[in-house]
Amino acid sequence: MTKKYLNSGNLKIIAAVSMLIDHIGYCVLYWFTQDEGALPYPVYEGLRIVGRLAFPLYCFLLAEGFAHSKNRTRYAVRLALFAVISEIPYDLMCRCTVLSFDVQNVYFTLLLGFLSMACIHRFAKKIYLSIIAVALCCAAAHFFNTDYGAYGVILIVLMFSVRQAPPYIKSTAIACGLIIKGLPPLTAIIPISMYNGEKGKAPKYFFYIFYPAHIIILCIIRYCIFGF
Repeated sequence: MTKKYLNSGNLKIIAAVSMLIDHIGYCVLYWFTQDEGALPYPVYEGLRIVGRLAFPLYCFLLAEGFAHSKNRTRYAVRLALFAVISEIPYDLMCRCTVLSFDVQNVYFTLLLGFLSMACIHRFAKKIYLSIIAVALCCAAAHFFNTDYGAYGVILIVLMFSVRQAPPYIKSTAIACGLIIKGLPPLTAIIPISMYNGEKGKAPKYFFYIFYPAHIIILCIIRYCIFGF
């Protein structure tokens, strides 16, 4: 049996570090690979592989956060607020422009996943309504091209649906959901299986702010080096 050493604060730190490594590769180091001999492409790929750990952990933490939240309306508003705040930094990173409607940041995916869980909870005795609501959220994620799209919403719903299942069923179900995206995301099952159910002492708003803040810093670094 896996030892339960990690609380939610520990998982947030792991996810944030993984995401930072991923974005360093995507936003800055990738452009060095375009200059022959400046940086081997496998180095860039390695950073992106490490980064695949982040999103599953955020999905898991969101499902846990929803289950334990005392004010889900405030939680949803907070996700929506940071989705709006993060959009310009995200567009700068992905499209090198202030505002683009081609792609939307991951907070929109998390928000749609949160709304899906809210509908499942609200319509617990009317399964067909829950299915319709989740399908609409998946469609919105796909249509607006949010980061991870409909898959991200489904993964959140999966993690929420199995959170009370026996450990071996829970781990198997989550592993099946992760393997769809390949082996790197599957590594998230290790810290997830070590989660002890405790909250931890991580600063409440730090990880919300960290997402747009670190992207802005990386975009500034890229601009200073490459001019865009």
